[in-house]
Amino acid sequence: MAKDNDVTVDQVRAVAEQYARDNQISIFDVTVRIVRDLLKRGSDGYIGAHLQTVKLEAAHAQLFCEKQISQQLMAAIYDELKRYTGNSRKVALSEAAVTQQMFDEICERNTELEAALASEKQQLTEQQHANNEKAHRLESELNTAQMEKNALEARHTDVLESKEKTEQILGDTQIELRALKSQASQFKAQCAEKDAVMKELQEELKRLKREHETAHNSNQKAEQHAELLTWKNNQFMDENKKLEKKLELAIERSANAEAQLKVVKKTKTKTTAK
Repeated sequence: MAKDNDVTVDQVRAVAEQYARDNQISIFDVTVRIVRDLLKRGSDGYIGAHLQTVKLEAAHAQLFCEKQISQQLMAAIYDELKRYTGNSRKVALSEAAVTQQMFDEICERNTELEAALASEKQQLTEQQHANNEKAHRLESELNTAQMEKNALEARHTDVLESKEKTEQILGDTQIELRALKSQASQFKAQCAEKDAVMKELQEELKRLKREHETAHNSNQKAEQHAELLTWKNNQFMDENKKLEKKLELAIERSANAEAQLKVVKKTKTKTTAK
């Protein structure tokens, strides 16, 4: 940073006194910042040293007026003060130069710190952006996993419901199958009884045929009886076929139900493994 040492004490005095008059304040209330803003140049160190000299001169002048010091004494004192202030001014300017150097170093360090802070802020912003993207991606993956879990749970529920329905159907089918088997057993027993009756009827038919040879009337009656027995036999045969058909259907339904139950158990095993 360049050092603005081209500001003179006369310039500082003129600006400070003009500002004090315009604003109706004491020159002692004029600050370095005010003088610098009016001059628009110069460093705070040099302006401060000159302003201190101006305020010291004003204090001396005010003291001379209050004490009514003679012109001769005032001139002697002024010469002494001028010599003193000249030395003081050199010291002040030297101190101002050191202060300015320190100020420049502080400004340079501050610039470096601001640059480092800006870099760290940029890195922090980038890290926050990366974290936000990662959080968004993890949230999306979590939502997807939750949806898959819900789908699996719904599928598992459907499989359980299907299993329960299939087991219910199988149970009903097995009950019906047992009932049909029981009916089939009863029907077989009835068929056996009917077979015995048929044998008896056939024997009776043979006997009647033999009697037909001896008596025409008896033969006609026997034929009618035989026709009746034949009709009854046909009725028994039709009922036997119907029962056999029902038995076949029951066995087929039982086989289908058992196959469906195996499929449900296999599906449940795969779902549990997932």
